[in-house]
Amino acid sequence: MSVNAMFWDRVAKRYAAQPVSDPAAYEVTLSRTASYLRADQTILELGCGTGSTAVTLAPNVAQMLATDFSAKMIEFGEERARAAGLSNLKFQVCDLETAPVGPFDAVLIPGAAAPKLVSRADLSEMKPGAVLVDVAIDQGGCFETSRATTHADPIYEVDGIMHYCVANMPGAVARTSTQALGNATLPFLLALADKGWKQACADDPHLLNGLNVHAGKLTYYAVGKALGLDVLSPTLALRDAS
Repeated sequence: MSVNAMFWDRVAKRYAAQPVSDPAAYEVTLSRTASYLRADQTILELGCGTGSTAVTLAPNVAQMLATDFSAKMIEFGEERARAAGLSNLKFQVCDLETAPVGPFDAVLIPGAAAPKLVSRADLSEMKPGAVLVDVAIDQGGCFETSRATTHADPIYEVDGIMHYCVANMPGAVARTSTQALGNATLPFLLALADKGWKQACADDPHLLNGLNVHAGKLTYYAVGKALGLDVLSPTLALRDAS
């Protein structure tokens, strides 16, 4: 068992009991995600935690598989699925290396490079003039033919298919998105200011999970996987800093 899995197994109960820090922002994210799902789709979620997102989104699709490397996290997810009476939602313990290969219609994954779900060859199966909107462009894009565009020049064409791949889409509503981001991050900023980063991360697994770099070492697995870099567990980084 990896150090990360051991850590999340240990804090799973506390994690599951913690309320969402910004319910309004979370609901907006869920609503936006759900708008891209269809009743005939099969969905894979990587890094599902205790299953809150999976339980909310599963009613929108035919089948959903939620995965996490923490067995204890998965246990909480399974309990939530049973309580919600969801027969189309399954859970599996695995990491990025051992994740199922599908086929899936969409993959939900936090913080990593987006998997390429649509190849250039797939474009020939679409109607001329069809539009692809890549909401994962900030994570590299989920279409093989994606490249980041801007609000000033948002659209381009490949093989007769229009692509909309604007990086930082929330920038279209800059004031609203800034307020939402501020509401979501302020509790973490206050914790860092009041406790210092080490104690704040020790007290809050959400904050520790957001640690990306410490003392010149990468501490976020998904980024390391995408870039082929060595990664130090954030738990070990916190211990080394003590």
